[in-house]
Amino acid sequence: MAQNPEKLYKSGYRAFEKGDYTKAIQSAADCLSTAEIDSYWYPGALALRCWAANYGGDAEQVIRDAYMLLSIDSGDDKMWFDGTALLNLGLLRRHNGDVSEAEILFQFASERYAAYQIGAKQPPEWGLIRDLFVASCTWAALNTVDRLNDLARRLKENPAAKGKIAHIQLATQLYQKAASGEDVRGEAVKATSEGVSRAFVALLLL
Repeated sequence: MAQNPEKLYKSGYRAFEKGDYTKAIQSAADCLSTAEIDSYWYPGALALRCWAANYGGDAEQVIRDAYMLLSIDSGDDKMWFDGTALLNLGLLRRHNGDVSEAEILFQFASERYAAYQIGAKQPPEWGLIRDLFVASCTWAALNTVDRLNDLARRLKENPAAKGKIAHIQLATQLYQKAASGEDVRGEAVKATSEGVSRAFVALLLL
């Protein structure tokens, strides 16, 4: 019996968030072998493997998956997946010391994320997640915090925020601290242990 691509993807993403990059990569590979290329789960698995490979230090896998993501038609989610590919390539370039090239890639990632249209059926926090990626990539590209500050102001409207919205708040605060010169790596690591997505704080950890 064929495995369910959605279950494979979700299992892999849970492993990624726990820091088990080997399992995340394997689950993503299994998902890619069963998912239709025009389904959400195919580019989703590519993006997952790209993230896990970046955290796991496999530069060649990051490059392969990022360029494949950029080359395929992922429908309404194209801008999201392009942003993810460009962000991961930028993180890799920055890690290798190519700061100027990384900043260009971060700017391209920010533009792709900003162009992503939130669907009517998606949870309301998806708009805030998109804005977090736009703001953090813009800061990494241009060293400007206007978008981070604007997102922080809007998030203050949720003083009793729970779940993902609280995680977005925390990630935004960490980026603001980093922009002011604070070393927040330890806080970012702690945040991931408390459920904040590793993707949210990748610009602080990679």
